[in-house]
Amino acid sequence: MAKKEKKKREKVVWIDDGRTIADMSNLPNRGLGKSLSDAAPKRQMSETERRFRKTQPKWKEYLSTYFAAVRMMFLPMLVVIGIICVAFLILYILSVLA
Repeated sequence: MAKKEKKKREKVVWIDDGRTIADMSNLPNRGLGKSLSDAAPKRQMSETERRFRKTQPKWKEYLSTYFAAVRMMFLPMLVVIGIICVAFLILYILSVLA
């Protein structure tokens, strides 16, 4: 048997040309722990940061969003529970008759 030749892997070299898709440096850090941006020297807040910090939602808005989602899922939840109950009822009837 002939030995199979190993394919040589090409090493990919990425060159940073300085272009970015979106500049995320002005957004505040919302992650867990500290990031590299925390070590950066303090700078003036941009207009985007000021607008973002003013519009953070309050607890009332969080609760209203949660209850709106629960209200939308209430009917589908009842349908699924109904299907499960019917399936168990059928299985119960089949087990009693057997």
